[in-house]
Amino acid sequence: MSTHRELTGEARPATLIREGIAITRSALGASITLAVIVAGLCVAVFATAGRGAAAERQVAQRIEQAGTRLITVQYTAPTGTLDRLLVTRAGALSQVSWAFGLGPASDASLALLDGQGRAVPARSIYGTAPPDLPVTTGRWPAPGEAVVSPASQVATGLIDPAGTILYRDHPTAVVGQVAPTGILAELAPYILVNPAPDSVLAGSRTATGQNAVGITTLYVLADRASDVLAVKDSLHQLLGINDQSTVTITASQTLADLGIAISGELGSSGRAQSIGVLAAGIAIIALSTYAAVAARKRDFGRRRALGAGRDAIIGLVLVQVAVPALTGALVGTAAGWILTKIIGATPSWPFTIAVAVLAVTAALIAAIPVSWAAARRDPVRILRIP
Repeated sequence: MSTHRELTGEARPATLIREGIAITRSALGASITLAVIVAGLCVAVFATAGRGAAAERQVAQRIEQAGTRLITVQYTAPTGTLDRLLVTRAGALSQVSWAFGLGPASDASLALLDGQGRAVPARSIYGTAPPDLPVTTGRWPAPGEAVVSPASQVATGLIDPAGTILYRDHPTAVVGQVAPTGILAELAPYILVNPAPDSVLAGSRTATGQNAVGITTLYVLADRASDVLAVKDSLHQLLGINDQSTVTITASQTLADLGIAISGELGSSGRAQSIGVLAAGIAIIALSTYAAVAARKRDFGRRRALGAGRDAIIGLVLVQVAVPALTGALVGTAAGWILTKIIGATPSWPFTIAVAVLAVTAALIAAIPVSWAAARRDPVRILRIP
């Protein structure tokens, strides 16, 4: 005979929960079995969809690296430059993180040697310093000043990243050193000069000669890999050049598109695996719950005979399932998270929480038809002695 108080008449939620927990304790074997099933369901989701979600996140992070978001505009005509104001206009685009321009290369040398020293390529710079061009010594140059890289410092003959060079016949102070890295590593051989205001004339695409004012290279970094195509189209409009053969626009659009496609396939595969695992889990939980309810059919029949409503029987079965399901979800989620962390595919916290919630929800969904069937049984037939 049951040791807990009989549930009769219209049951209150608190009473249902208390009675359901009592049933769970009295049917310890069935409760442990259900908890193990739910825990296994969580681990299975982590082992399949969890790894897929982590892989998808890693691919997305690699896609969003600067290399796949960089757009390079190169002016290839033998004479002339692009308008330096393109740097400002490109940087103002809503889908652009930063824009940085370079003028044509010119020779620079130590002023101490009256320009007779070793010639080192130098380029005018336009725009603010991007993250891949950090200042390691000194400061970023003000107008009329320059910075060197480790390679250009050695080539120039400067002992320290300080001194004076001749750039386009103008003495220019060197005030620091930069270390071009990542997507701007190709700037390592150059001295970078911030042009003096009095040497900067109105930018023009038709300016000619070594003293032409403007840019020949424009670097633009899109906010996201998916924005690269739109930014390229905007740059075409900003350039407004009829002869497209004089300008080359380079971007890693193919790589970005491939990465996005791979990420989407990983996401679809992970979702399909999750659905399959959850469907199998629901079926197993339904069978386990059916067996547990069948074993207690006389208890439920007695409660119905004493006046317990059908909603009370449904509530009792759901509580009987929810308690071990919660326990199993907590244990299984913790075990699955540790497992994926060990193999280096740790999923995000939102995914981890979602697994636990879905596992408990799946258990309750599986219990609904079983509880409904239990509530609709005729108590007289159940209690009839053969």
